[in-house]
Amino acid sequence: MPSTRITAQFSSDDVATIAGTSLVAFDAALASIAVEHPHRPIAALRAMLLNEHDAQTGGTHLAVPGDVLRGVEELLRHDPPSSAPPADAG
Repeated sequence: MPSTRITAQFSSDDVATIAGTSLVAFDAALASIAVEHPHRPIAALRAMLLNEHDAQTGGTHLAVPGDVLRGVEELLRHDPPSSAPPADAG
């Protein structure tokens, strides 16, 4: 979880707390890292950020954009239920 020192450098629009974890907007985090490490390709920094996220969270998503949830709801409205057992939500 980012410390207060780290999240203090971001605008309040780029930081949120969800499930007790302080989150920073991905683009804001990547931009901050790029400023601190201008000699590194942005693609390499992005890969590092994604890899570290997976390492610390086990790939678990702590949040999803509201539009993603609305998109799934829309898909479900147009997709008849199947007889298949539900996928593991974990």
